Parts: sequence; C-alpha cells; structure tokens
Amino acid sequence: MPALLCRFAVSVLLLTVGLHSLPRLLAQEAAPLATPAPTEETPEEQELPESVTVDSSETASDEAISERLLQILEATGWFTDVDVTVEDGVVFVEGLAESEERREWVTQLARRTEDVVAVVNRMELEAHPIWDLSPARAELYEMARTAIINLPLVLVALVLLLMTVFAVRFAYRFSRPRYEQHFKSRLLSDVAARATAGLILVIGIYFVLRISGLTRLAATILGGTGLVGIIFGFAFRDIAENFLASILISLQRPFRIDDLIEVDNVTGFVRNVTTRGTVLQTFSGNHVHISNSTIYKSRLTNYTSNPKTRDEFVIGIGYDDPIVKAQEAILAQLKRHPAVQDDPAPLVLVDNLAPSTVNLRIYVWIDTRELSLLKVRSALLRQIVAELTEAGISMPDEAREVIFPRGIDMRLHRHEPDQATPALAAAESTKQRHAEDDVDVSVAEDDLSQEKSDLDRQHAEADQPEGGATLI
Repeated sequence: MPALLCRFAVSVLLLTVGLHSLPRLLAQEAAPLATPAPTEETPEEQELPESVTVDSSETASDEAISERLLQILEATGWFTDVDVTVEDGVVFVEGLAESEERREWVTQLARRTEDVVAVVNRMELEAHPIWDLSPARAELYEMARTAIINLPLVLVALVLLLMTVFAVRFAYRFSRPRYEQHFKSRLLSDVAARATAGLILVIGIYFVLRISGLTRLAATILGGTGLVGIIFGFAFRDIAENFLASILISLQRPFRIDDLIEVDNVTGFVRNVTTRGTVLQTFSGNHVHISNSTIYKSRLTNYTSNPKTRDEFVIGIGYDDPIVKAQEAILAQLKRHPAVQDDPAPLVLVDNLAPSTVNLRIYVWIDTRELSLLKVRSALLRQIVAELTEAGISMPDEAREVIFPRGIDMRLHRHEPDQATPALAAAESTKQRHAEDDVDVSVAEDDLSQEKSDLDRQHAEADQPEGGATLI
C-alpha cells in the first residue's frame, strides 16, 4: 500500500530528527569527584556554593584566598591565562573568558569566598574566529554519542512500526469483507475498513513515538496536521462535497446500476457511480458525467423503481362528432393492445376545447422495464387514428383563414346516381388504408422492446473514460 509506505518513511524521518533534541536529556550525569573535571555546562547550570572556605584559621590571608580561587578557576577549564591577586581582601582577576556568563560567574564565585571584601574582574572575552568549526564538531560528536546510546530504543521503535504496518494491512483486508456483508455497499465498506486500519495506525505510531521519547513532537505534528487538514478542506471543498455526497448516496441508494433516471435535465441509464460522480448513458448513446453533489441536491426521477409508467398524449376530434363514441372507440382500441396495462386501467378524458377541436387526453400505463415508451406511443397513436377513421370521427386541423384574391368559380354539376363521386371514393380508400394500420406492431416500429439492450451493446463497445470502481 503506497500510503502506508509513505507513512513509514515519514515516521523514520521523525525519529531521526527527534534524536537531535535529546542531548539535553543526557546531560544529567554523575556528580564530579573531589577534583572538579572540565565540563561543558553553562554558568547557569553550574550551581555556585553558598560560601568558599579558604582555611581553618580565623582570618584567611591574601595568599590563601588567591591560591584557592586560582585552583578552582583552573580546575573548571573554562578560562585561559588566569591570574588572581588579592590585596587587603580585594580580589583582582585577570585572564580570558569564553563568554560574558562565565566572566560573571567568576565575579559571583569570588564574592562568596571567605574574607573577600570586594572583587575587581578584569577578565576579557576571547575573540572567536569566524571559521571556528569546533562548536560544529562538538555538536556532531554529541549527536553521534546520543544516537549510539538511543540505538536500542530506535530498533525497538522500528520493529514496532513494522508490526503496525502489517497490522494495518491485515485489519483492512480482514474487515472489508465483513463490512460489505453488513453495509451492502462498496463505498461504505471501504470507508469503514480504512477507518479501522487508520485507528490501528494512529495507536501504533503513538506507541512508537512514546518509546522513542517523542510524545511532545507527536502532539505538535498532530496539531499541525489538523491545521493542514482545515486548509486543504477549504481548498478542495468541491472534492470533499462530492465524496460526502457519494457516501450519502450509498446510504440512501436512490437508484441502482442500469436504472433509468432523470436528473439535472439529463435522462439516461446509470452506468457507473464513483467517489467523483455518476455516469449516465443517454438514449442517444452519449456518456454524461454528473457530480454526486449535483445528483444529491437536485430533483431525481427514477423511472425503473416502479415498473409501471403512465404515459399521456392528446387527440383532437371535431365539434360535430359524438364525444362519447370517440371515447369508447379509443378506449376499446387501448384495451386490445397488449402493451397497455389493465391495472391501472387506461383513461380517455376530455381535456380542453380548442378553437377547432375537442381535445381528448389519453392516459395509459406501460411496463417500461420491458417495453419502450416511444415505440408503444407510436403504435397506439397509429391504431387510434385508424379506429377513429373507421368510426367516421373526424380529426380536423387548427382553423385557418384562406384568402382567394381572384374569387372562386362556383358552378353546379348534375349528379348521376349510378356513379360514385370522387369524394366518396377517396373516403373509402382512406378508410381502407387506416384499416391496414390497425396492427399492434408495424415494420417501422420493429418491436416494442426497451432500447436498453441496444444501449448495453453500445456501452460494451464504447471507451470507458469515467474509470473507478462502482460504489453501489
């Protein structure tokens, strides 16, 4: 797992950096013996005695005070060319000191010496060269010494870190199938498994840092990580919104794969759902990618959740035609068609009165999982037109005003009873043509099956630009 390997490298880096802060922890060593050895402690860390005794006599001589102070200053190893002179209890100190703190330390030591009246500190500060590398060498030596001392703890921490990595991988692989049985969703099971593995990882890293003595550093890093998380949360707000929307979609499951839905004015079959978005295949064969946040916040229509879908369309008849007869003829034709559901029953209702027609609105229920709504509507309209024509019910067009600038030649012609008029012959021919249209399925309509089978073949042959595993 690349993420775990990255975390492993980061943890090792933190352990290495933490070793640089340990020298102070090792400075608490055993107290010096009778003769003080040179030490690197600062004057603040080297505690001054309450008083310095020179000899057992009642009044110390100037020579004794001078010798005692000189022995102490030379024993520290902090000073160069030290000279101590005492005259009538006044101490004069000369030499070179490495810092102002150590020069002040000499003054305080002389004041606490027995029978000292005053102190005149004439020590000067040493001039350090610009390219003096001795502090760097001393620091490197101390770091190497500290690393060797803490090597056992580092090895134990590395072993524990490796055990944590294996435990995290095992927890993820073991818990994900169990969560899939409980949640029935790939996304939720994956999130729950990663949360379990992440908890084990955090506990393991805590113990690793605790063994390495980097508990405070761990708290600092966690606090910084939280701040970075907030910053990235604002920067990638849309990505986080889509991810949370995908989790909510997996919980609520408003649709499934291959369902026909309409969302954001796009109608199509659901082909894939990832953490980024949902891919729909429209009836034109195009793949449309919609973000999950848009799907979750928009109005969604699922045409597949209920197998029965109601379709409606309008037929206009003339004002001179009997409305009841037209309704009965249309209803009888609807009941004869095998694609129309009997329950709920079809309806033929008067919708409105148009300028030249009485509009009848027809409601039918169709099983859209098996049948195509467009093909069934085509077959029904074709059969209704044939049925109304057979019943002698007109279907006039909208009223139009026709102007003849030169007028119309109106002449009377004698009608022969034994000869059929052209109009009657045309009407008979029209009825016969509409009678031929009274079939459930025409050649042009192929069959009434759903177009999904054709779209499935196109989807299998098309490129899959969306990628990613399906979440539901």
